[in-house]
Amino acid sequence: PAAWSITKVAGHGAVYVDYAHNYASMKALLSFLKHAYKDPRLLVVVGSPGDKGVSRRPGFAKVLTEFATEAFLTTDDPGYEDPANIIEEIDSKIDHSKVKVHKVLDRQKAIAEAISDSRPNDIVVVAGKGADPYQKVRGVNTPWPTDMAVVKQVAKSLQEG
Repeated sequence: PAAWSITKVAGHGAVYVDYAHNYASMKALLSFLKHAYKDPRLLVVVGSPGDKGVSRRPGFAKVLTEFATEAFLTTDDPGYEDPANIIEEIDSKIDHSKVKVHKVLDRQKAIAEAISDSRPNDIVVVAGKGADPYQKVRGVNTPWPTDMAVVKQVAKSLQEG
């Protein structure tokens, strides 16, 4: 799989932040984690870019259906598209009998919810943005906390109680 960073969160799952951004990279990562951790619950935070990322959306739905226990669909560089429409497009192709889906437009909240909902043996995967310190919105790289910064902040707040 691509390079990732991992954060252990006391009382919750291990959190992987990764640049996985299409079916192939997501499948490689989720398949690896499923085998490495002996079939854990996988909580996956993911979105699809607007404008250019249309073709990736069915692949995200497919890989989530194949591997995820829960999916937290969120914003990821929406460009000129409405992120809610992108989320709906992915969600419409997910098999809801296999995957519990949460739709959380605010990426920071999606990450926080996934980590908070996780249990000690779960794996949380935050996919797509990695260390990018922005969201591409209407042609502008809008400053945004990196996924890793959000994970660290959530972990800290959960550990402080």
